[in-house]
Amino acid sequence: MSGSLQLAILLEPTRDFEVLAERVEGIRTLARGVYLAKMESQLVRDIVLNRRHISFRKTKRIPRVKDSGPNESENRTYMVVAYSYDSPSAQQRQQTQRLIRRSPCVRLRPGVLLFPHLRSKESVRYYRSDTSHPLYDARTFVTKMKENGASVRRWTHLRLVEDYSEELVGRAIERMVSREMSSIEMRLARLRDAAAKPGVSVKKLKERYTVMARRFRILRINFMAVQSIWHHDTERELRRTYNILLRVKREIRAVIDSTESAQVVAQPTPHQDALSEK
Repeated sequence: MSGSLQLAILLEPTRDFEVLAERVEGIRTLARGVYLAKMESQLVRDIVLNRRHISFRKTKRIPRVKDSGPNESENRTYMVVAYSYDSPSAQQRQQTQRLIRRSPCVRLRPGVLLFPHLRSKESVRYYRSDTSHPLYDARTFVTKMKENGASVRRWTHLRLVEDYSEELVGRAIERMVSREMSSIEMRLARLRDAAAKPGVSVKKLKERYTVMARRFRILRINFMAVQSIWHHDTERELRRTYNILLRVKREIRAVIDSTESAQVVAQPTPHQDALSEK
């Protein structure tokens, strides 16, 4: 990818665009929603620019993370990963979501993810800071997706084109964080409702809470890496969900204490046992 060539990711339905891509010289389909566009053609420019998209150019530089500020996309390098399945099973879809949650990436559109392209030393620093829950870089993610039965393509050494592309990436990060935190909060709300019901299984409450706490921890490690690398604030939403997590933990603890107290009261004393035997 050189000269006037750009990698364009369409953020909206692409059926009509795919028809145009087949007819217009200068646009080539690489994956669903991913196109190689020769922008020196005025016709190609008109077709691409009239649609909501994010564009990239090839670059040789991989700047250090500390050299890129909040609004300095020219000092950031990216990778784009596109994946697809012929007919994914429920298990494959579930595994895909698990892998995405373990990867510091942002979903640009269905089946297309944006990863940071880091230097080797920085990759170790940001992806393996928590050895108990290491994150997956783009290369590892691609390998695991292929093991999961997906068809995967990856484009490296990319730089954003135009300020609006950086703005769209920022919105995509906001949507990703909001969606994941809302999902956890919804499940925690159901857990609180379950904890309020009489005769609830304490064991099941603890199991469900452990699953949510583990999922939050992995996402927190992931989103803090996104914040450090891309300088996008994720802390506020993380803090809100964490506070809800603590409240639910206290409520479950209260249910456990209440259950244990009821069991102690229900146990007969030795004197009562003797009376019952007479």
